[in-house]
Amino acid sequence: MYLKTTKAIYVILSWAIFASMLGSCSLIRIESEQEPLTVRALNTRLMTQDFVGEAMEVTQKAADTILKDNPSPETQKLLLLWKINTAKQLKAHGFQTAPEVALLDVWTYMLRTQYFFAGPKPDYMSDTTYQTLQNTTTANSNKISKIAQSVLTKKDFEKLALFVEEQARSKPITSYDFETISSVKEDYLKLTETPDSLSVRTVGTLSEVVSDLGSKLSYGSELTRKQLQWETLLYLKEKGLDTVDIQRKLQEFQEQTDRLITVAENSPQLLDSALINFRNQIDPIFMGLERGITSSMIALSNEFSEIDLLLERQRLALDSILQRERKIITEEAHLLMDSGIKTTMEELRKTIRTLTVLAIFLIIVILGLPFYAGYLLGKKKNKS
Repeated sequence: MYLKTTKAIYVILSWAIFASMLGSCSLIRIESEQEPLTVRALNTRLMTQDFVGEAMEVTQKAADTILKDNPSPETQKLLLLWKINTAKQLKAHGFQTAPEVALLDVWTYMLRTQYFFAGPKPDYMSDTTYQTLQNTTTANSNKISKIAQSVLTKKDFEKLALFVEEQARSKPITSYDFETISSVKEDYLKLTETPDSLSVRTVGTLSEVVSDLGSKLSYGSELTRKQLQWETLLYLKEKGLDTVDIQRKLQEFQEQTDRLITVAENSPQLLDSALINFRNQIDPIFMGLERGITSSMIALSNEFSEIDLLLERQRLALDSILQRERKIITEEAHLLMDSGIKTTMEELRKTIRTLTVLAIFLIIVILGLPFYAGYLLGKKKNKS
């Protein structure tokens, strides 16, 4: 009976020690202090950037469809300017750090183009072409409005819809050169009574920052080749050196060559004067063509230089972000490590104290229990 009682006490004490150790231990969580974007801000960023790509595709498709019908030179220039400006504006406004400002800028730009093409039709443009432009800009405007309605509360949407409408009306596009218009950020901060220092509360976690930068680079790289082609075509048309002009000049050269051959065959004595006349007539053709090609190559070189600078700025921006985030993570790791060590030592001291108390209690029980059992047994024998 004594052995059974002692064994039961040992089992109870073992479970008590195990339970106390579990209760005194704690897990150390390493949790980054980076503040992620809110669900609303993240959805706004992703949906705005998706719309930027879709709107550019719709714009390009509409313009290319009209260009296939070989419209007037003025219409061709306008369509090229429209594509170039849309690409630049969407790139500048759609990938800003503050998602809501990006949404408002893109929304405002789409309204401006809609209102611009809602004006009187140019004399050189057909009714069908102008109707296509109106339908395209209206569709883009309606699409971004629906996106804003889906990410904003009803109250915020109604308030910002009036704000965007006022911005588009007060600062409209005034010419077919599609002049660049600044962001609505300052007016938006005044509307919300937000200091500029608090306009961007967080850029998101490192993964969100890298994802945003990747989207921006992807959009830019896809459009760089097309935009360069559009700029070149526009420049050639402005200088009167499009494909038709070049072919015409080559045809003139062929005609002059045929005349020279005819003179050589029928009147050899006139060959010298014919050669001089041929050179005088051919030189202006190729001199003009050479000047045009040289100017185009210079413009092309400038475009490549701008692209190189853009890529270099993006690379430096990415390096800066990564270095900053790496520094923040390193500092957080040191703080968490110090905190973890302190917490661990405190928990360890608590555990040691608990084990010490339990050990003393166990020793008392182990040493005192036999004497108490002997006392009870002797007392029982004396009674008997």
